Amino acid sequence: MGSSPSDQSQGDENIVSTEVTVSGASPDIEYNMEFDNSLIENVEAEWSLTLTNEGEKYGEVVTKLYWNEEDEDNLIDDTPQTRIEVDESKIFTGKLTPTSSDDTLFIVIEDKSKGVLISENIDIEIKKLPNLLIKRIVWVDNKDPNADSNEVLSLSDGSVAYAMIYVENQGSFDVQATAELKLTKAGKDIQINYAGVVDNYGIISLPSEQETALTFNGYYPSVSFLSGDNAGFTGFWNMEIKISNIIASKPSEQGFWDSELTFEDNTQTVQVATPPYLRIDSLTSSSLDLKDGQAVTLTISLSNSGEATASGVVNLMASGTSVASADFVIPGKIGNSDGFTEVSIEYGVPANYPNGELMMKVKIDRTSVVPALDPTDKSEDDVKEIILNVEGQVQTNPGGDSSGDESSGNIMIPLAVVSVILVGGSGIFYFMRRSVGTE
Repeated sequence: MGSSPSDQSQGDENIVSTEVTVSGASPDIEYNMEFDNSLIENVEAEWSLTLTNEGEKYGEVVTKLYWNEEDEDNLIDDTPQTRIEVDESKIFTGKLTPTSSDDTLFIVIEDKSKGVLISENIDIEIKKLPNLLIKRIVWVDNKDPNADSNEVLSLSDGSVAYAMIYVENQGSFDVQATAELKLTKAGKDIQINYAGVVDNYGIISLPSEQETALTFNGYYPSVSFLSGDNAGFTGFWNMEIKISNIIASKPSEQGFWDSELTFEDNTQTVQVATPPYLRIDSLTSSSLDLKDGQAVTLTISLSNSGEATASGVVNLMASGTSVASADFVIPGKIGNSDGFTEVSIEYGVPANYPNGELMMKVKIDRTSVVPALDPTDKSEDDVKEIILNVEGQVQTNPGGDSSGDESSGNIMIPLAVVSVILVGGSGIFYFMRRSVGTE
């Protein structure tokens, strides 16, 4: 570009000057990269790279494409040196296979004369194929996911429980699939070789990148642990889980993986223990002699010679009338050592209680025990009694009315406070109940 002064009328002393500024032209390359489909781990994809020269001069361009950083070990492709005229575009194609969802691309575009024009990362989204992991199984007593449920601590012959099977979908796609369940032990099937019943087939939905408890038709799958009186039922069973027919929940995402994709797991186990076999070992009182209006602490010791941890209720009666009940949880035996727990009830004799003996009795409510008691468990050892000596009110019978003797035998029922201590288990459980009888 040139310029000269407009005034040239200075005679011999005129000096005509010209100032020239030269600006070096160069190529200005822009790129656009596209893929034929979503990028997925370990799935080959085709790419196309469009280079456009927006500069003032042609370019002699070489492009290199890397995984993550500029390193020859990471080289995906390099294009031959290509002349790109001003306002011209060139398209290059190739294939790549991502190996990790964390991968990025790195591009270097270099001109023969101008050197490196572009050197930068390209952020890309790489999805993961479905990868399903069975994380754990929790057994509960209610099949409805929307209802309150309790964890089933032990299972034995006759138990019915519902399996919360937690599956983690580590992939990037929401999927639907079919799940099949089978319980086996030493090559025997609980439904074929025993009388068990398994809710063993259902269609499931697994959202991406989260853990989900399987449901069949909206409910947790159920298992009835029934031996049918066949030997070899107790012990550890394998829950075999097969998930197949896996498809993307969204039609637009279907077809990215082999329709034969299947996941199987047989690492989850469940123990079927021998049923609880309970007895009350002792009933003791903090004092055997007390006055009306005073309180004592009654302690009930229970043992379990079965393998299954059991929960249930023990009832307290005074002179044949129920006055309180206490919940208990007792562990199963370990080796030759029976499980053990203690239940403490604070019992207060009411004021104006008649003078004399007070019979206290505790009894296991057999219908409350979960899992069900061993069929050979004897009810005779479910009961213990103790006699308290009460220094109470001396009853008189004015006028010799025989009805006075009858009234003196009436039982006035106090409040009772209940506490439970689990010994030999993994923690301490406290339960509180109050029961008021009628006079």
